[in-house]
Amino acid sequence: MYKKITGRLKNLKDIMEIEKVASYEEHGIFFEKSYYNFKLNNYLGERIELKKSDSKNYRYRYKTFSIKKEWLTDIKEEIDWQKVPIDTKILVSDYGGEWKRRYFSGFDGGVVTAWHLGATSYSADTEKHWSYWNYAKLAEEDE
Repeated sequence: MYKKITGRLKNLKDIMEIEKVASYEEHGIFFEKSYYNFKLNNYLGERIELKKSDSKNYRYRYKTFSIKKEWLTDIKEEIDWQKVPIDTKILVSDYGGEWKRRYFSGFDGGVVTAWHLGATSYSADTEKHWSYWNYAKLAEEDE
């Protein structure tokens, strides 16, 4: 529901070891069953957000590019905290050990924030009545 898939593109040399080159053109390489656009080189090594593709030859899409799973490394399914509604139940921790029940208050500078001491946006004393947490995950319904 609030998940996103991310991964890192392998370098072109590694991709060419996997794929059988059929031909080169100005903007990319045709392999036997796929096409690599050279504009993808701009994203090599960066973590990119992927969309699932319905194509049988391509597993993912990034912007307008089709990308095969074999071209990626470090594929992760992560929570897209920017899509999580305020006051969603979450578990938070400073060190990844003891988890505390809290309500989500936002995502600030790449870090999850939660309302203090189990408050919600309705019950918090002020809009700034929240804390940063090093670790966070969505709570299951029974937690």
